[in-house]
Amino acid sequence: MKLSCLPVSLFPDLISGKMKMAEWLAFAKECGYDGADISVHFLPIRSVRQIDDMKKVIDDSGIRIEMMTTYPDFTTPDDTRREIELCHALSDIALASSLGIRYVRLTAGQYYPGEDEYQAIVNAVECFKVCCEKANKLGVKLLIENHSKPGAWEREDFDFNMRRFMALLDKLKGLPVGVNFDTANAFILGEDAVALFEKIYDRVETIHVNDASRVGELAFCMVGEGRSPIKGVLEAAKARGFNGLVSIEEASFRGKEGIAHAARYVRSLMG
Repeated sequence: MKLSCLPVSLFPDLISGKMKMAEWLAFAKECGYDGADISVHFLPIRSVRQIDDMKKVIDDSGIRIEMMTTYPDFTTPDDTRREIELCHALSDIALASSLGIRYVRLTAGQYYPGEDEYQAIVNAVECFKVCCEKANKLGVKLLIENHSKPGAWEREDFDFNMRRFMALLDKLKGLPVGVNFDTANAFILGEDAVALFEKIYDRVETIHVNDASRVGELAFCMVGEGRSPIKGVLEAAKARGFNGLVSIEEASFRGKEGIAHAARYVRSLMG
């Protein structure tokens, strides 16, 4: 298994430009990660020159960006807005391919109370079909996650509900879309995260290791200090012969301390 990290604790500095990408990549390598993940929000400008400069930064770092997380809202009932979101997602896939990033984590979109859930799934799947065509051409693997709520959105993710998430997964069958399984989000919902992982294992491509301190609240904490069944999920993965990417979503907001600690803790569980 390869280990990478999405540095949520450093998002404010990386998004604002206070911390440069080269610094994040260098620190990830110093911590012993095999790869470093990014959010699409780190790269707001996409000129040819900026992309070429970023490719050089990545090459010089000696560490690969394994995953880019994105936040499309395919479930919006607004047809025009959904078309715009799809255009953004296609651009994100092209950007990932340009930078040699293997995985792009898409989202289904926000949950809109009162709107038809079946239609929301239909809309999301149609967008995923278009994204898959582009990703296949460009050598990028798409992922969907049992996600909660990014700071970029007003509402929670459509998938932050196991009934809706499983219904969407069922409709995505046949498409080359893997699952990025998050250890904390299932726990927060009061679900048996290990049992859920086992149930959908054949669809799991990557694992997001995240920790939370209690059920029913997005109370993320230092990895290893909360109650998410990280050990149980990783043991189940090892028992199944999982040899994919384990990405730590480090969201304790303890800065570099939390990221370094998470690397040590998860390595100890991976064996």
